[in-house]
Amino acid sequence: TFENCNALKTVMFGSEITEIGERAFKGTAIESVSLPEKLSIIRPYAFAECNNLKKINIPDSLISITDTTFNYQNITFKINNNEKIKTFIEEMQK
Repeated sequence: TFENCNALKTVMFGSEITEIGERAFKGTAIESVSLPEKLSIIRPYAFAECNNLKKINIPDSLISITDTTFNYQNITFKINNNEKIKTFIEEMQK
């Protein structure tokens, strides 16, 4: 985990990553994230308190996120065909 690593601004994921663990990047300075195509789960608080995170690409393979995964209000999400996740994120942004 990189929790509270203020110097972390960029992260690149391997193409085989299927899960991001709880609090993995919480409180970092990450600005944008492009998640791998095989990713299916993002655990609670994985990107919480990432106040610089403004843009994230959500893969169609994602099936599980929680209300604590992101600071939903401050992020622009790019979602292609994942209607379940799109609906969930829209609700979180209200």
